[in-house]
Amino acid sequence: MTITLIDARGKKRSLRAGASDRAGRLATAGETVYLQTGTRLTYRDKRGQFRRAKVGTLPPVEVRIPLRRGDALRIHREQAAGEPAGIDGSGRRRVHAHISCTLPQVFRRVRPGQKVVFDNGVIEGIVEKAGRAAFLVRITYTAGSSASLRADKGINLPQTNVALRGLTPKDRDDCVSLRGMRIL
Repeated sequence: MTITLIDARGKKRSLRAGASDRAGRLATAGETVYLQTGTRLTYRDKRGQFRRAKVGTLPPVEVRIPLRRGDALRIHREQAAGEPAGIDGSGRRRVHAHISCTLPQVFRRVRPGQKVVFDNGVIEGIVEKAGRAAFLVRITYTAGSSASLRADKGINLPQTNVALRGLTPKDRDDCVSLRGMRIL
């Protein structure tokens, strides 16, 4: 049985259904598929009738992106899950490791040669190429021989003016110190 779907990135994908038991059904894919809870599935039953189903609740999976000195990391505006570098059968890199950044100002301001710090200094790099939709960072330091970048770790751009505002006048009015005094 073939199961078709639109994955979490909006890509049309198909799965080949295999063995099943009370816990569910095993399926394989010929290319990367990003499933998420609620993804709609379409398939034909034994009578040839189209059926629909949804992916049930999936447990969270933390993807670690291993990085070493000299590796490249692509940071992009597209909100897609980060992935480690793609390696082919001969051990050659096919695709750079990549992560997304939710702050659009970064892509207008970052320049080649600027420093980038991840995870409070566990990983550092220098911007090699910069564009409106993505920039490429060459890793220059990792704590140890390698380090893993995980979801929700900070990206610090100490040499990039990202033009973020600090406290607004309303924020200042809303802030009250422990003694009940307004912060000026």
